[in-house]
Amino acid sequence: MDILNFTTNNDKVIELVNPVTGEPLLDEKKKPLSITVMSKHSKEYRLIEREIGFRAKKLKEPNADKMEFNEFSDAYEEVAALGTEFLARTVTACNLVMNSKALKANKEDMIAVFSDERTAWVREQVESANADTEAFTKG
Repeated sequence: MDILNFTTNNDKVIELVNPVTGEPLLDEKKKPLSITVMSKHSKEYRLIEREIGFRAKKLKEPNADKMEFNEFSDAYEEVAALGTEFLARTVTACNLVMNSKALKANKEDMIAVFSDERTAWVREQVESANADTEAFTKG
């Protein structure tokens, strides 16, 4: 078998499920609530990854062992915010409603979803799906 028979998709639709029951979540039109994310193998994903990685490296504190806790905590929050931005920027489409507002697949709306403690389950489902390499493979 030729290994090139297996290729990767550039993105994947993640249909959200109820975090308690595991049942699919649907909108008023009975369409699945979903988030489409870029494949880790796509060129766009890798570019975002490099940019965020570069910015995170610039935030690293060389004197971390001499920092006060509140200074270290601030630096940690900045790095965590970069992780949230990274995930948000890999979203290419969505069918979500939050606070009675239909969300768009833009950085601001997705950061709102991924950084809100009340929707941590959404972030967990997206991160879990991103880790599933087979889901991005066809062949």
